[in-house]
Amino acid sequence: MAEPHPGEWEILKDENEIPIDSLVTAVHANLIPITIDPEVHPEAKVLYWHGRFITNFDDGGKIVSCLYDPVTTEIVQYTVPVWPDIDEPYDPSKIFCSGHIQLPDGKLLTAGGERNIPPVASRGLKYSFIFDSTVLYETNPNPRPWRNTQTGFPVIPSMMDRGRWYPQLTKLQNGNIVAMSGYKYTEQQIEIKPEIFDISTETWSEYDEEADLAIPLYNAAYLIPFGDWKGEIFYDLVSFGPELPGWIRAHRFNPDINDPEWNQVGLEQSMRFKGNSVMLPFSSSDSKIRIINLGGADELLSDTSQMIEIGASISSFWITLANLNFPGHDAPNALLLADGTPMVIGGGHPEETVLTPEYLDYSNPDPGEWAWKTMPDMAVPRKYHSTALLLPDGSVWVGGGRIYTDPQRWEFENDMERRIEIFKPGYFFEGYRPVIEEAPLSIVTGDENPFELVISIDEEGELQIDSVVLISMANVTHCFDCNQRYIILEFEENSPAKLEVMPPADEYIAPPGYYMLFVLNDKSKSDSGQVRIPSFAKIIKVE
Repeated sequence: MAEPHPGEWEILKDENEIPIDSLVTAVHANLIPITIDPEVHPEAKVLYWHGRFITNFDDGGKIVSCLYDPVTTEIVQYTVPVWPDIDEPYDPSKIFCSGHIQLPDGKLLTAGGERNIPPVASRGLKYSFIFDSTVLYETNPNPRPWRNTQTGFPVIPSMMDRGRWYPQLTKLQNGNIVAMSGYKYTEQQIEIKPEIFDISTETWSEYDEEADLAIPLYNAAYLIPFGDWKGEIFYDLVSFGPELPGWIRAHRFNPDINDPEWNQVGLEQSMRFKGNSVMLPFSSSDSKIRIINLGGADELLSDTSQMIEIGASISSFWITLANLNFPGHDAPNALLLADGTPMVIGGGHPEETVLTPEYLDYSNPDPGEWAWKTMPDMAVPRKYHSTALLLPDGSVWVGGGRIYTDPQRWEFENDMERRIEIFKPGYFFEGYRPVIEEAPLSIVTGDENPFELVISIDEEGELQIDSVVLISMANVTHCFDCNQRYIILEFEENSPAKLEVMPPADEYIAPPGYYMLFVLNDKSKSDSGQVRIPSFAKIIKVE
């Protein structure tokens, strides 16, 4: 039997074979739905920005973001508005090191960013913004998709009560957003008070003192879908930093605004500064989630990985997994491919780079037998401030990264890697891909009636659908995806070309928003007999 295809990397180039310039460094990257016709499935584009480099000084100073089209490779720039009535000259709308997450209606929320206080250290902004892609297709020849979060009539801009630089945003089952951590507005100390964003009013509210806790910056976080802790947020032992005396165990937070509560989870472990975290696929019939911690800047941890299981049992503990093949995974990106494979991309210190991505083979039921395996090398070093996300065609878009040796544009941190690289996993080369001919535009969690999918394949191929999955649309910065979910759906075949698929059981499993819907053909239909081949995704709304 043939070996599975390893996959291929490609640097995107123009018609003259010159690498396409991303125009700004992709420190922050999001896959967002773009609805042109409400009767047609949305497209998906990549919205990214650096957020620190200010342009258009004659117009008050603006931050530039970019919208990348994966189909045409076209890049369009849109500026972030200056917050009205700024009291101080060092408070432009610098969404550098902000938090960002998709709202249930497909809009993107950002919160916080860098507040410069010359000549002392930076602190946290209170601003929050919405990127509303629906205005891109209105009659206005100069659309402005960015706006302030706002409430009231006439419109009143609505900002956070607290400054946050490097905050964590997490979506709840009702679509509201919890903001945690970040450096304060007045000093470079951790903000201990969380806030919650109400999607219906676009206003922020503070929690009372029972919710106060210093948690690390950009802490990996997951909404728990099962068990006694259902609806709570798991805050992991992976973060950007800094070291906090009380953060030697993972935590869970009950986000009920009327009754917030913190508790610790698992045994004492070392914090993985600049490591990463990824949640493995799960289904509505499962009773637990499995979260993998990996890598980090600490030499003792940089090639190690662990797993914690959370769900029905209240005695969660950490399981040691196989070591990665390379140390030095310092701020790597980690994501799930369309077939559910966890992939680790890049990371590295100024003196070293990990060019070889790795993936976790967890096909054996025994975690002790799981193994990290290598993939083809990238051409471009992807270090701190790089981003990576899954596209609807099943490929991986990779951008950004710090260049330590070549200052450009007088940029303070030299974050100017502007080549875009695409990884096509092995399933691109393993045979014919199924095609979703018909799918609903939206589904409702908890609906007891299945929805129908109509599937086809090239006449030379053969259908044997292995699985139907929903994958959240990524919101990535500083290696973390703040909204990561891979949900396996139950289905039955009416015929080889028609599937009856059950929606997710509830909104804790699939928080409201837009997802990529994939179907995967069985391994036996691949050339190697070892690879599940995904369709191109349809973008659907989960309500």
